[in-house]
Amino acid sequence: MEQMAEFLCCSKGELSQIENGHKSISRMKQLLWSCMVPHWTPEMLQSDDVSS
Repeated sequence: MEQMAEFLCCSKGELSQIENGHKSISRMKQLLWSCMVPHWTPEMLQSDDVSS
């Protein structure tokens, strides 16, 4: 998670909040991430665990 956060230019806490649906991704970060990771979509950060 630390490496992913570093790669995406955000903190582990921010990445965790986005992943858990507690924070939305800014348009600027969406643009940055889509340039850095081919075929990136915000859904990639959604948890597979639907029990929470």
